[in-house]
Amino acid sequence: MKKLLNILLCLPLIGFGQQSDTCIANQNFKIVVIGSSTAAGTGPSSVDSAWVWRYRSYLESININNEVINLAQGGYTTNHLMPTGFSWQSSNGTISYADSTKNISKALSLNPDGIIVNLPSNDAAYSYAINYTMSNFDTIFNRAKEKSIPIWICTTQPRNFSWNPQILLQTSCRDSIISRYGNFAIDFWSTIADTNNWIDPQYDCGDGIHLNDAGHAVLYNRVKQSSVLEEIVKGKIPKVFLGNDTSVISIILDAGYNSSSYLWSDVSVSQYLQLPNNVYNGNSWHTISVIVTDSNSCINSDTIKVNFISSTHMVEYFYSKKIINEIDFLGRETKKKKNQPYIYIYDDGTVEKRITIE
Repeated sequence: MKKLLNILLCLPLIGFGQQSDTCIANQNFKIVVIGSSTAAGTGPSSVDSAWVWRYRSYLESININNEVINLAQGGYTTNHLMPTGFSWQSSNGTISYADSTKNISKALSLNPDGIIVNLPSNDAAYSYAINYTMSNFDTIFNRAKEKSIPIWICTTQPRNFSWNPQILLQTSCRDSIISRYGNFAIDFWSTIADTNNWIDPQYDCGDGIHLNDAGHAVLYNRVKQSSVLEEIVKGKIPKVFLGNDTSVISIILDAGYNSSSYLWSDVSVSQYLQLPNNVYNGNSWHTISVIVTDSNSCINSDTIKVNFISSTHMVEYFYSKKIINEIDFLGRETKKKKNQPYIYIYDDGTVEKRITIE
């Protein structure tokens, strides 16, 4: 028993990488892709070789009910994917509007588990300033974030621009996406670009703009190896929070109601753990952890440190606190007067409202 207990105490927090295949297979994922021609399937010898179709096949191999909805449209820029109602004026004075059937608003209306944005180079082709493009990306990203929907922004892709300022726009946008969105950015540049920041010939479909089968295979693997499934599964695993570390006389820990089984570090198997008990007791700090498993075989864990103190020590602790400031209800430091309420601020950060009545 002691050996088992020691093993449980050393268990790390559980993440996506430790979820079982059963857990992942029991989840239904819906991912929406928005973007332009690369995501729409331009370049490869057949649409089945395009990265979105490859990724759809991969998810369906995990669970046939998984969905990848592709709203991408060739020629689109960040403007087209902005929220419904957004408009912009082109150089010839024409007013255009975001496409309400292909944009971020439409993607969110489909209630997805995640969204992927793939806009390789059209903003640079129109010579949009980098700040303008990134502002649009921020708007798209934040609209999803407001709905608590994870969203990934793919970097720009190399394109055989003959004008250096456009190449600079591409590389600057690539770097900005990676630095700004971090784990929610997907690298669609590395490997595909040559030393001149053009498409490496082995990945060029022949037009200097789009990628061939091999290029789309690289993109597919980048999405597959990204944090997409990790973040989506993270939102579907059982929730467990034991609370903040604390000093108490006694406590009942609750591992949550949304799980099928529980395993505490003292080998208890119920939802609740009443403390102190025969394993955790005495006037000292104890590290207590629990592993929970839901009906889909998905697991999660949490840990708390609890210091058990006797009632006598609790009273001593309370009265050992020192008052460092006295203020009225308007926050003003003032001298104490009878029959008026005051707020006492203690050296341990706690506060107390008090009134002396005579």
